[in-house]
Formats: sequence, C-alpha cells, structure tokens
Amino acid sequence: MELEEMKQTWQELSGELEKQKKLTNEIILKMAHEKSKNSLGKMVLFETIGGLGMCMALLVGLLLNMLNGSFQTTPLAVCALLSGALFIFSGYISWDFIAKMKKINLLENSIEESQQNFIALKKASVFYKKVGVWSSLPTMLFFIPVVLKVFIGKDIFTDFAAAKEELFSVIGLSILIAVPMVYFLFRFYSKNMKAAGEAIEQIDEQ
Repeated sequence: MELEEMKQTWQELSGELEKQKKLTNEIILKMAHEKSKNSLGKMVLFETIGGLGMCMALLVGLLLNMLNGSFQTTPLAVCALLSGALFIFSGYISWDFIAKMKKINLLENSIEESQQNFIALKKASVFYKKVGVWSSLPTMLFFIPVVLKVFIGKDIFTDFAAAKEELFSVIGLSILIAVPMVYFLFRFYSKNMKAAGEAIEQIDEQ
C-alpha cells in the first residue's frame, strides 16, 4: 500500500471515529437530559399540586370564611391573617422553586449554564428546607385556631375550656401526620435532586 493510500485510509478511520464519538456524546446527552427531566418533572408536579395548589386552596378557603364573618374576635382574625400571610409566602417559595427547576434543560443550555442553574437550585433547596422547618411551628399555632372555628365552630380565645379537648386532638393529629410527611418529603426531594445531579455530572465527564 502506497503512502498516499495509507494517509487516506487513516483520515477515513479518524473521521469515522470522530463521528462515532460525536454520536456517543449525543446519546449520553439525551439520556442525561431524560434522567434529569424525569427527576425534576416529579418535583415540579409535586410542588405544583402540593405547594402552589394547596396554598391557593387554603387562601381561597380563608378568604371565603373572612367574607362570611367567621372570624369575629380580634385574636382569631389575627390568626387568620397571619395564616394567610404564611400561605402566600409558602406559595411564593413553591413558585420560585418550580421556576428554578424549569431553567434546567440539558439539551438547550450549555454545560456551564446547566451546572450554574443546578447549583442555584441546590442552594434554594437547602434554604427552603430550613425555612419550612422553622415556619412549621408558627403555621400550626396560627392555623389550628382557624381550623377549630371553621370546622367545629369553637373559638379557643373566647371559650378555651369548651375547645380544649378538640384543640389537643387537632395538635396530636397534626403531629402524627406531619412527622411521616416530612420524612417522606425529605426522601423524595433528596432522591430526585441526587438523580438530577448525577445526570449533569454525566455530561460534564464527556
């Protein structure tokens, strides 16, 4: 085989290898995108229904009861207003978290941009977890009197003795529901955040 033929053959082989490498990278990118999309999509859906949806439903319920004059005493009205403010704040957190998740698109964004967006999402996740833990107690304290008034018709501020049994029952039930729910949420978000992070690491290793 002449030298020119050897060079041509080598160039053809190099070209084929380059095409194969490019195709492999594209497949890895698409697989990583699907993995991150599925993980982030689960969190977006959960946050939309369990975060924004629930906050909107609670706010509408509070507003309707306020318009109907359910909270006639000042302490109860203050609890309703503070509960509403906390629900608005929680709704904003859910909206911001969803917006940050939707920014991550491995097919449309560069690797650097995807990494920056994911770092921002991780920081927001850590911060919002802390906010959720610290705001859970005041939310419960403000909202339980509202619940007792709406569903049982008792105001703990005007007749504590009559509502004492129901109050402790609601507190106990809230704790029983909250503990496993918080555990489930932490596992759910940690698992999907980890999967999304692994997907971004896959394209970074190319």
